[in-house]
Amino acid sequence: MSRLAIKVMITGLFVLVACKAAPTRKGATFGAYGDNGTNGKNANDSGTAPPPVIPIVSAELTARAQAIHASILEVLNNKFAKDKDSIWAESKMAIEDDFIVASPDNLWGLDADKLPPAVVDCDTKKSVGCHPDFKRMLCESQSDCPLSGTSCEPLASTIFTLNQAPKKYCLAVADRLLDRFYNIMVSAEKELDVVSLSMPNGRFAVMFNNALSVLSQKKNPPSVRLLFSGKTVFSTKVTDTPNESMNDIMKEVRKLSPSADNLPINLAWLTKFPSWNHAKMIVVDGNRALAGGHNMWDTDYLRTSPVSDLSLEYWGPAAEKSRDFANALWIAVGKSYAVSTPNVARLEHTVKSVTPATGSVITVGRMGRFGDEPADDAINAMVDAAINTLKIDQQDFFNTLPEKELSMSTFDHIIQAAMRGVKVTLIQSNKYPLGNYGMVDPKVSYGVFHKELVEKLIKDKGLTREEAKAKACENLAYMPFRINAKFDKWPNGGGVYGSHTKLIMSDDSAIYVGSQNLYRADLQEFGTLITDAGITARLKELYWDKLYKESSPLKLPCPN
Repeated sequence: MSRLAIKVMITGLFVLVACKAAPTRKGATFGAYGDNGTNGKNANDSGTAPPPVIPIVSAELTARAQAIHASILEVLNNKFAKDKDSIWAESKMAIEDDFIVASPDNLWGLDADKLPPAVVDCDTKKSVGCHPDFKRMLCESQSDCPLSGTSCEPLASTIFTLNQAPKKYCLAVADRLLDRFYNIMVSAEKELDVVSLSMPNGRFAVMFNNALSVLSQKKNPPSVRLLFSGKTVFSTKVTDTPNESMNDIMKEVRKLSPSADNLPINLAWLTKFPSWNHAKMIVVDGNRALAGGHNMWDTDYLRTSPVSDLSLEYWGPAAEKSRDFANALWIAVGKSYAVSTPNVARLEHTVKSVTPATGSVITVGRMGRFGDEPADDAINAMVDAAINTLKIDQQDFFNTLPEKELSMSTFDHIIQAAMRGVKVTLIQSNKYPLGNYGMVDPKVSYGVFHKELVEKLIKDKGLTREEAKAKACENLAYMPFRINAKFDKWPNGGGVYGSHTKLIMSDDSAIYVGSQNLYRADLQEFGTLITDAGITARLKELYWDKLYKESSPLKLPCPN
């Protein structure tokens, strides 16, 4: 949320035992994009039910997940009953084995010679076969891609014509993120919701327009709702209106598709300064969703020093409930929105999920200035329910300044967890220049947590200062985010490692992934709070364990 940091500051606010094999999916080879939207690894027909991946976990972990689930539900039902099935919901999800959308992908522990170089872009003026928009070279085999860290792969995002097959290009690992967004978008048959902080830019914008072009050419194009805080993070409703941005989108899509005007689109901004939309999700047909922390920003995610981020892709009723939160956002929008053509009315999305699902999940959102904030209480309840471990990966815990008052109320709940003996591990993004990913140095943040914990142990537990310091050091571990423990910045000439992830894991049994930071900001947010021990174990294995392996050697010494 790099630019968001400046915007907020300006306002003065401030055990996996075994796992079944991954399922074989419809459309599991790269072919042409047909009218049902199927093609490639993630372009499954949105109505096709994927076999769930079910890890086998211990009875103890299952019991903890159920207890955490019950604790969260009790809080939500008692305080936010009227918001159920709108801003929050108890639901079920189905996943496939690549349900984790982590970017950049699979770089954990790699040495410099295995990483992409600082510049991967080809020169369209000098290189025959250089894609004019994506700046990647055509290839037929891996031998055509001499740059380290690049591979010859299809890039579906280049396709803007129905029934056209993607060509192969020399891609860096960050480029795969484009197709994760593209493939879910083009799978839409009836409805598509895209919700994010600001509109896609750079190659994400090209991908986005290409997907809309494909959708417009379907026999029965789906209805599309696009909701952002503004065109850019710094946009206002006066300088950049939805109508102007809709005109820009349609101008580009009309260049690509003769059927562009067949695609019904609503576009809106949701901002009531100093509160604006910060939720990120793509939902298709009330049945498939991709939600979490990712923005669609080219420079931040696809270039020299890509920021790390985490989202999840899931199917079933949880996707429908995610769409229902989008409905709540659209209610807040009211009548101020743009349409793709004059005959398009306000679009209502109500399609029901068709995928069977068994994974327990609570979808949680917050409305900021537009309504209630059940996500805050749900996250705090999750932290309060921990009895063994609490593992957190965050961009920041403080907004601009290392002051407790600039942290979310979860700060106090983390302190209370450590006081009752929970082993707390905090991994935080590294300090960046002003306005980027990491506003406060991890050492400084650790000092604030440690000081507060020591004082609370002395006051509430009657410990001596030395006893309190020893207990604080035992129960609270802090470390900077690392992809490779050997480097504190990208060794390919890039900048400091940055993380935009918002992850909280309680007792290795339940896990939150979403858009909500743990510092104070009154925004619209959304996340999935998974209370299925098996899915949590899979996520822990594929993401947290790799992150911890690289970050833990840099564990900060306990403050004096």
